[in-house]
Amino acid sequence: MKKLLAIPFFMLLMLACGPSKNQVITFNDEVVESVSKCSKAEKAFFETCSTYNPTAISAALNVFAKACKDAKSELEEKKPHEDLVKLKESALHLVSTYVSLEKEYAEYARLYSIPTSDYTAEDEKQTSATAGKINDAINAEYDAFKATQKEFSEKYGYKLIK
Repeated sequence: MKKLLAIPFFMLLMLACGPSKNQVITFNDEVVESVSKCSKAEKAFFETCSTYNPTAISAALNVFAKACKDAKSELEEKKPHEDLVKLKESALHLVSTYVSLEKEYAEYARLYSIPTSDYTAEDEKQTSATAGKINDAINAEYDAFKATQKEFSEKYGYKLIK
């Protein structure tokens, strides 16, 4: 009878100890995959903007916006171990920043859709300001996410690869 009581106690003890190194690595990889969907779609959007084709730019913007909203939903649905919530929240905050900048990305798309002959110095200033706002917000969130990843890698003893 004593052995039967020891099994549930041992199982509770194991659950209370926190996630294993492999569980943390797997979860990190999952959140990185969600974040990657946004960054890859953003890169495709910016590359499409350089074509100056309004139809293609609009389509790329829609694909980008959908990718970010889908990634946000994916992250929101994840139910990590309580010790990994900070990693999830950091990734979610980054992806949410992409989503919250939808208006700025739309403005960027509008500016790159202006025919070259109609593009003014004011449009150039607006393009620079919009790009700066996007870059500042996303870069700050990426830095915060990378810092959180580093904290977890140090705590659980694994190496981050770029």
